[in-house]
Amino acid sequence: MVDRFIWGSVSRISPEAPVPIVRMERESSSLGGAGNAARNVASLGGLASLAGLHGDDADGGRLIDLCAESGIDLTGLVRLTGRPTTVKTRIVAHHQHVVRFDREEDSPADDAAQALLRDRALAALQGARALVVSDYDKGALCPGLLQSVLP
Repeated sequence: MVDRFIWGSVSRISPEAPVPIVRMERESSSLGGAGNAARNVASLGGLASLAGLHGDDADGGRLIDLCAESGIDLTGLVRLTGRPTTVKTRIVAHHQHVVRFDREEDSPADDAAQALLRDRALAALQGARALVVSDYDKGALCPGLLQSVLP
């Protein structure tokens, strides 16, 4: 999951509808969801590996870049063609959260993707001292996968 922030300022209200017009000043992205937890582990000096799904899109590439920048092992990630990478975009003006819009697909992944994710998750767990499970109900976790990775 990618958390995107669009930062700006408001100086007027739209004549089309009573909504603020945000003049974009800058944009930033960070790891969201389980990626945020992995980034926190890595920032504390731990070894973090992610196992999950991402789309075959520009945001999936951004997710990979953000993980690499944070020193997170990516071998557990599964790229799915046709499924968008989950992105939460927040518009912030004058330090006020104005609106958030989400691009996501939260239906369960197909059996082949689940099997590949299970295999990669089990490989990533070799030698691990802890497991954090976080999906935000985005379709990566299913009962069979959980049974495979939990002791």
